[in-house]
Amino acid sequence: MASEKQIAANRANAQKSTGPRTAAGKLRSSLNALRHGLYARRFIISTEDDAVFRDFSRQIVDENQPSNVNELQIVETMIHAAWRRRRISEIIQARINEAVQQAIAQNPDAATDAVRLTQLATSQIETAAPSLLRQEAHEFRLAGIYERSLSRLQSMRRAAAREKQRIEANCSHVLFAANP
Repeated sequence: MASEKQIAANRANAQKSTGPRTAAGKLRSSLNALRHGLYARRFIISTEDDAVFRDFSRQIVDENQPSNVNELQIVETMIHAAWRRRRISEIIQARINEAVQQAIAQNPDAATDAVRLTQLATSQIETAAPSLLRQEAHEFRLAGIYERSLSRLQSMRRAAAREKQRIEANCSHVLFAANP
């Protein structure tokens, strides 16, 4: 059984452990899932490495330095689009390499003709499902999502900077008008 003194000490300590209180602290805390990869299961498949995803995510966060929740959501969208695009690019490359190896096996006389091998491999891929064109369309769509998100982030920051300048100009105007 705890004494009254221990109970009072526990209550005092509990008051100190209420989580972040400042906007900067809350933003830093909101990035914990991103830094630790807690939501990574939605984006990582069994053949991918969580640590690589965390490093990839951290690089994009560090490069873009989100300063509020809206910016963080945009950066998360960029991370997801870039990661999925990377995955599709690797799948496309693996399909092409496999098709080239099959073309060499089926047409040994074309082994030294890169153009012919590429044509044979591409023909083979196009008859398979899903088509290479469809996978490339997904790759371009994800690239567009990334670019639009980055553009939106930059636009939000420019608008915030203009608003800050407008407020500062109004404040200095008021200060100079008050002191003739």
